[in-house]
Amino acid sequence: MQTMCVLIVDDSDANRKVARVFLEREGHTVVEANGGVAGLREIRANAIDIVLMDIAMPEVDGLEATRQIRRMGGSVAMTPIVAWTAHDVPGMRLQCSAAGMDGYLTKPIQRTPLVENLEAILKQSRTRQENAAVGS
Repeated sequence: MQTMCVLIVDDSDANRKVARVFLEREGHTVVEANGGVAGLREIRANAIDIVLMDIAMPEVDGLEATRQIRRMGGSVAMTPIVAWTAHDVPGMRLQCSAAGMDGYLTKPIQRTPLVENLEAILKQSRTRQENAAVGS
């Protein structure tokens, strides 16, 4: 297992705390952001490996925050982003993918699926980036 720096973007203190505890127990570093605006600020300011992004947040929701990250350019724009939502409604996965998200998890979160999914998505992302660098 490779350690990672995870940005948790969620307007719920309780959700961020649960995810933080699960991830830190696995040896990962966590940066927290209370909402989409704070998430955009944190991804610019920190070396983030992967983002766990809530969908339903005031001001800037997770879909719009993801679109803005993808428009930033450079390595920040290529950061893997995983949707994290309590509203698993028809069509939501497609909306998340269309916004540029790389994965999808539902709440309430459980430790094993959270950690395994984030690690797998990060590995896939790094493989794609390495292959793209070799091909260019």
